[in-house]
Amino acid sequence: MSNTEILEAAIKKACTNGYEWTHGPWLGDPYEALIRDSVYFNIIFSHDFAKAFFGRELLCYDCGEPVGAPLGNESIQIGTGTCDCGRQFENNQEAWEFHLQRMVILEDPIQYLKQFLDE
Repeated sequence: MSNTEILEAAIKKACTNGYEWTHGPWLGDPYEALIRDSVYFNIIFSHDFAKAFFGRELLCYDCGEPVGAPLGNESIQIGTGTCDCGRQFENNQEAWEFHLQRMVILEDPIQYLKQFLDE
């Protein structure tokens, strides 16, 4: 898949999950314009997009494995399950936060999105 195809599929997935996006004033293919003009950064790194694309499931901060639903305390993210690294779960993150932190350091963050798309 090209970056344009990945971006299009990622935006469509996020929109299916509640993200609101309008393609703006571009003529022709809006996804190609987003890539060409590097505007896609504003979309893929927005919290609203990330919440809709990655979800809000709790993940282990260290290994990224799901750790179950949060316990009743909203101020501390403690999961109810276990993960592969066996760490204590005092510092879990919602999936969108976990993945944004990993994506921001990558040379090509669109390729990171590809692994979360159904092909």
